[in-house]
Amino acid sequence: MARTKNDSKNTPSTSVEKKTAQKKAKKALAKAEKSVRVAHEAVKSSSKKLRKEARALSEKTEKLTAKHEKAARKLAIESAKVAKVKAASTPAQKLPSTAATPLPTPARPPVSLATTGRDTSSTKKRSLTPPLPKPSAVAPTLIELRRQAKEQQVRGYSRLSKADLIAALDAARRA
Repeated sequence: MARTKNDSKNTPSTSVEKKTAQKKAKKALAKAEKSVRVAHEAVKSSSKKLRKEARALSEKTEKLTAKHEKAARKLAIESAKVAKVKAASTPAQKLPSTAATPLPTPARPPVSLATTGRDTSSTKKRSLTPPLPKPSAVAPTLIELRRQAKEQQVRGYSRLSKADLIAALDAARRA
């Protein structure tokens, strides 16, 4: 390729110009290296801070986990005490089987306008179904049952319902 006027202006023609260009290049390289070192130190200190924060969070998590386990053990002990008190307060006699004979239901005469002398549509209606039994305080939750199943290495415990988990845990305890 032939040189043009513009090419000769961009390239240093004398050794003095070459040396000045090299000095400028060295200064620019030194500045760049210094910037890289500063950036590296900033990352290093930032990493130290992040590791320190991570350690602090890890310690806090461990403390909270220990506190939670202690509270869970305390709750289990209290639940066991309540169950013992309930068991001690109920009579030890055997109740007759209810499968053969149905329980008597209290007979209520139908309430009407003729028997009461007032309109029952404006008063509160009574529920014909008895109230549902309250769940016992000692019944384990689904989460507790899954934890127990995991500890006893029951296969497929995460897909089981609460009733199935109870049955699987009973079977695992017997085996």
